[in-house]
Amino acid sequence: GSPGFPFARDTNGFLELGCAAGGSLAKADNSIYWLASDLTVRRLSGLTPVRVSQHGVEQAIRGYSTKSDAIGMSYTQDGHIFYVLTFPTAGHTWAYDATTNEWHERESYGLTRWRPNAMAFCYGRTYVQDYETGKIGYLDPDTYTEYDSTHRSSFTFANGAYNNGHRTSHSMLEIMAETGVGITTGLGSAPEIMMDMSDDGGRTWRAAPNKSMGALGLYRSKIRWWRLGSSRDRIYRCAVSDPVKLTVSDAALEALR
Repeated sequence: GSPGFPFARDTNGFLELGCAAGGSLAKADNSIYWLASDLTVRRLSGLTPVRVSQHGVEQAIRGYSTKSDAIGMSYTQDGHIFYVLTFPTAGHTWAYDATTNEWHERESYGLTRWRPNAMAFCYGRTYVQDYETGKIGYLDPDTYTEYDSTHRSSFTFANGAYNNGHRTSHSMLEIMAETGVGITTGLGSAPEIMMDMSDDGGRTWRAAPNKSMGALGLYRSKIRWWRLGSSRDRIYRCAVSDPVKLTVSDAALEALR
């Protein structure tokens, strides 16, 4: 500012990128994130709009019929800073982990988007509002349901198992995860992990038998599938819908050409 003009224009404050959705702005990690006019996701660094989105995320966003209603939210959990971008009309939610610079999608069970439509941090908790019912809840890493509904966690090994086009026999797949996490009674007392596989790039899938994650206290349980047939290019994906803790550290595949 200057005397008599507390809000004088800063000649260096012009950005060549606009905003595609006013509701997409959110503050996280001492910076501003938003959906830019070129349909990339940007973070303001000083006066520079730094691109943080990836090509796959941008391609998905370009395919949505409506982008102008996008909603941006942010929160911190377990040392990770998240910027969450939901497209209500399109029914999709993307989340950016500013700590690891990685993106992932979020879907609530039975939906194609994440249920929270607004959030605020207060009283030591991050409170969120359900877009369907208006219910208020809070994010808790030790709660494994979503507004008392099923919470399904899934992950896909997107790189697949590929050996230069040669047919390869898959003798064993092991998921290194925390086991013995079952609860005492009811659903989750005998938790299982589901797995299916695709040999055509994810167009069709076939299921393998569910495997136990170990009842409460069975910490040395192993999660292994045997004799999984052969393929030239295979993708595996896993899911857990029991209300138990899911911590995956690694995976190993034994394959023979």
